[in-house]
Amino acid sequence: MIKWFFSGFLLILYSVATAQLQSVSKTLINDLPVYQAYHPNLKMKSAQAPKSCDEDTLEYARYKGTAYTGIGIFNGYALGQYFDTPDSVEITGTTFYCWGLSSGNDTVELTVKLYKAGSDTLPTGSALRTTTIKIDTAFGGGVLTALRRSVVFPTSYKTNEPFIITIESSDSLRVAIVTNSYTAKDGDAENLACGTVSGTWYNCLNLNINGTPLDCDVLIEPHVKYKTFADFSVDNCFRITDSVAFTNKSSKILGHRMYNRYMSYGLGQYAYYWYFGLGAGSIYDPAPKYKYFTNNNYQVRLITTMYGWRSPIGCGDTAYFDLHYQPTEITYLADTPVCSGNAAVINAFSTGNISWFNSVSDTTAFLKSSTYTTPVLDSTMIYVVQAKNFECETQKKTILIPVATTPDLPTVFNDSICLNAKANLSASSNVGQIIWWTDSVKGVALDTGNVYVTPSLTSSKLYYAETNNFGCLSSKRVEVVADVNSNNAPSDPITNTDSLICLYDGNAILIAASPDGDDLRWYTNPTGGTAVSTSGSYSFTPTTLGNKFIYVEAYDGQCASTRVQKKIAVWTFPSHSFMETDTLCLGDTLNLDFSYTFGAVKWFDAASGGNVVYDSNKFKINDLSKATTFYLEPYSNACKDTMRHPLEIEVLPFGKLTQLQASSVCANNPATLTANTNVGYIIWSSSAIMDTILAQSNLYVTQPLKATSTFYAATKNYKCISVPEPITVTVKPAPSADFNYQVNSTGNFTFVASSPGLSYNWNFGDGNTGIGKSLTYKYTSNGNFDVTLNTTNGQGCSASSKRSVKVAGITGSVSNHVANFNVNVWPNPTNGFLFLELNSSQCNASLVSIDGKLLNNWQLYNGFNTIDLNEATQAAGTYILKISNKESTQYFRIIKQ
Repeated sequence: MIKWFFSGFLLILYSVATAQLQSVSKTLINDLPVYQAYHPNLKMKSAQAPKSCDEDTLEYARYKGTAYTGIGIFNGYALGQYFDTPDSVEITGTTFYCWGLSSGNDTVELTVKLYKAGSDTLPTGSALRTTTIKIDTAFGGGVLTALRRSVVFPTSYKTNEPFIITIESSDSLRVAIVTNSYTAKDGDAENLACGTVSGTWYNCLNLNINGTPLDCDVLIEPHVKYKTFADFSVDNCFRITDSVAFTNKSSKILGHRMYNRYMSYGLGQYAYYWYFGLGAGSIYDPAPKYKYFTNNNYQVRLITTMYGWRSPIGCGDTAYFDLHYQPTEITYLADTPVCSGNAAVINAFSTGNISWFNSVSDTTAFLKSSTYTTPVLDSTMIYVVQAKNFECETQKKTILIPVATTPDLPTVFNDSICLNAKANLSASSNVGQIIWWTDSVKGVALDTGNVYVTPSLTSSKLYYAETNNFGCLSSKRVEVVADVNSNNAPSDPITNTDSLICLYDGNAILIAASPDGDDLRWYTNPTGGTAVSTSGSYSFTPTTLGNKFIYVEAYDGQCASTRVQKKIAVWTFPSHSFMETDTLCLGDTLNLDFSYTFGAVKWFDAASGGNVVYDSNKFKINDLSKATTFYLEPYSNACKDTMRHPLEIEVLPFGKLTQLQASSVCANNPATLTANTNVGYIIWSSSAIMDTILAQSNLYVTQPLKATSTFYAATKNYKCISVPEPITVTVKPAPSADFNYQVNSTGNFTFVASSPGLSYNWNFGDGNTGIGKSLTYKYTSNGNFDVTLNTTNGQGCSASSKRSVKVAGITGSVSNHVANFNVNVWPNPTNGFLFLELNSSQCNASLVSIDGKLLNNWQLYNGFNTIDLNEATQAAGTYILKISNKESTQYFRIIKQ
């Protein structure tokens, strides 16, 4: 579609009628094709190796244009366009659009140059490539196809750095160079174009035509060759619980607006087509995330398409990656413990393939299967398993197969008793627990333990003992005989209850009596053995903790009664480690916890005797108003500590917070916070819970603050911290000191502050100053000048910013700055002392009065310098500071207060 655009006659300079860039009042018609977005079906695209795309012409500026205009150039006035280089490119030439403005049929020779771009996006150094072309006045109706000119450099230039192509002329006859519309701001404020005024290059946003900034692009279209490729990376071994992130590592040219026109459309995602594998989805996206829902392996494909400016379809490349899932962690089933002499069957479960190893360090599996039958086991074994899916594998997991020893047949001890007595049947085994049965195969389980006390028997009876070790049984039940003779047993002795004795409290006395007056015999065994005492009592001395058993029977000379079992529990008091002193904040609660072991603690008010104040293993003490000493006695059951442990609790007061104050500050400045306390010291935090302490002092200076902020202060006396109190620092907004400038003519600039309603003080970098939001200033010498704007708002807050401007083309002027000589002077105004920072040695400073009288000289050195103006004059006023080296001189207007 052909677009029609119009522009008026505009001027960039006013000072010299014959020395100016002009827009040209001609209608320009874009009759070149503009390709629309095209999205092919890429699902069946085959793989391609990375390749060189066809040579392209970068028409970025033309596609941005909503209208087009011509700007005249001639000797000393030129135009250029900046280009990024996201990857290696080869530049062979360029296309641009122009016509001669001569009233005759004259031709003008234009010079097309290729430069490296400097950090200021302006041409730097010497031209890297140069060629010329003659331009006539043929206008051809203003269609771009008629105005199109192409040049080829003598040799191509390969680079991966930004470059600029310029169109220059040494002729006095003007040539109109086509740009997109600056009145419509087609440049989108990217500031890619540049131009010269009196041979000095400026970014076009620093130039204007009749006050309108040149927010446009020059229709300079480089001819470039490059390679594109598809590439991406992804963390392999995905889990279906997580999204998989793909990192696009394809050619950077694919994603750049100057090279891929889809980027300029805002459709950059269509340069990257992702196919996530068979049965999965697909998407256009530069760097997508995708969540898989099944544990399958997928071949992921990325197809990139480079949509050049001269190719409606583009060229592409394809990259592949075989993506594998991460196996799930292994679970297993096994019937354990395994009785020794048997094998175990282990079933392992995972979404991956199971491998079995003898140890964690083994790298070669002895079996690959989900089921493993072990050999016959006699001891506990550890096996190692791992699930794998290609290179994706789980951590090696150890499987413990506990093996319980199959117990031996129990060793039994029969008992022979008299009629109506109870038998004490005994059994023991190498491992496990004895179970007593009424039958050799079935029957009823009567009891567990090494001793079984039968009911009173009137006849002999058989019982059966079996060993059980974690489910592993002895090979059979062993018969145990309770033999009852015909003689009647005497009555069982009468004894005291089971006893508790403390380990360190001496002996336990066991007492028994026969109802029939028979003799008594004490034993340490349930059956058989030799009596350890034949009196009515038995003295037991404890040596270890635990339950001890003693047996006593009555004997009438012929028969013995049932041996009656007596249990003695040997116990002791808990052992604690007590501190001798502790601290309690006044009105606070002291929490002590002794529940980590058995027993409890009694708190006495005296070292002996006295009263019990507290009795527990957890304490909350909150009613103390002065220092107090308690005496702590641990105990458990009837066993108590042999001594009381003193604990002195000191009671400390909290400090009282007073005179809490904070200064209000301007943004980006620190604030000063102050407070006092009668006890301890002040702590400061930005958190109400005081988890981060910023300072421990009566005065705290904050970091520079950007917004109103709340801080918290509290007193601290040892470990007693008062309730934090908030204090808010009001931060007043800082003004903006941003400004822009326009080049009006040689050395003539207009500086405009960006924000209204402020006080404005300008320093133009040559010693002169000014006041006002917008100022026009003319320099009298060439050089680079640092222009500084200081602003102040109604709340007394100030800001400062600096920009460097370049002045060139002033005839008969000595440069104020050279590359190796820069000076920074402050403060100004000053009360006498000046600080100077310079990057040149062998410099001299001279102070000159406003009427030209030399007042003093100083020798300066490379780096930081200080001079005292009071050495030259005590009078306040305005002076000129002259700083010189062998190459140049700089002047500064100094105000001494």
